[in-house]
Amino acid sequence: MQITLITDNTICQQQHHNSVSCRDLLKLAPYESKSWPHLLGKPIDEAIEEIKRENPEYHVEKLPLHCPMKLDVRPNRVRVFFDEEDKVARVPQNG
Repeated sequence: MQITLITDNTICQQQHHNSVSCRDLLKLAPYESKSWPHLLGKPIDEAIEEIKRENPEYHVEKLPLHCPMKLDVRPNRVRVFFDEEDKVARVPQNG
């Protein structure tokens, strides 16, 4: 597959079908790798509120620890895993 991408979306050519459109790629560009180690052990709902306050564009998922999940990467998604006491059980990070 060959993708040519210019940030203003004027040129975008794909030789093979790809589920990520050029417009989607442009939306992902401003996200950098981010984690919140200070939220480890905090109440889950407080942690989610803090992440959303920091960047309302994040899609935050609240998941029980050891929950099966897709392994796709989405820079605008943050998964927050909680334990049986509703505390953050893993360091939240985007991706």
